Parts: sequence; structure tokens; C-alpha cells
Amino acid sequence: MRRAGDVVRIYYDSRRDVDAGDILFTPTGRCYRIVAARQQQTGKHAGRWHLTCVVLAGHVDEQPRDGERRLPIIWYRRERKRP
Repeated sequence: MRRAGDVVRIYYDSRRDVDAGDILFTPTGRCYRIVAARQQQTGKHAGRWHLTCVVLAGHVDEQPRDGERRLPIIWYRRERKRP
């Protein structure tokens, strides 16, 4: 389990643009602040966002700061490659 302050990397499949400073939140209320974002331009997953985020201690119910965008993220199971 990740703790507040941990840096994580997340793939984010979304048609909307994201920027550093935006907040991702899960259905359980956990929040991640985006510190770097890059959109994949080529390949099978073109359009996918590659995000570097910091896990926040707060909960999505807290009041957003001025200009802060909050975006939902839903986890999905990935197929694992077996050796």
C-alpha cells in the first residue's frame, strides 16, 4: 500500500487533457497530485497519458483549491505476461 508522499507512475487513458497540479481521485477517495504528464503519440496506446504523481494524505471530499481540477480514475485489471 502506498503512503502519503510516495511517488507513483500511472497510465491514464482519457480523452481530456491533464496538467501538472491536477488531482486524480479513485472511487474510494484516494488522491494523487500530478507532478509530470506526457501523452503517448505513437503505437498501440497512442493518446494514453504517462503520469508521475504524488500520493496525497487528503481525501477527495476536502475542499479544492482555486483552479485545482479533479479528475476521476478507475482502476482496471491488466493481463500479466507469464514467463
